[in-house]
Order: sequence, then C-alpha cells, then structure tokens
Amino acid sequence: SASSSFFRLETLILTFLALLYCTMNQFFTHPFYTNRPRFV
Repeated sequence: SASSSFFRLETLILTFLALLYCTMNQFFTHPFYTNRPRFV
C-alpha cells in the first residue's frame, strides 16, 4: 500500500542518485576535452 509505494519511490531516487554520482565521477576523472578517446 502506502509504505510499499514509498519504498519504490525511495529505491528509484537512490538508483538515480547512484547513476548521477557515477556519471559525475566519470565526467571529472575523464573530461570531454581530453584528446584521448573515451571508449576504446
């Protein structure tokens, strides 16, 4: 019911935050202005 929907929302937010953190970490460790290609 309400608690299960809240748990689902919390899981969604946590997943989004984890994805955002990984993306920012990748962005700061391998900036787009470097000359070497990203995916080799």
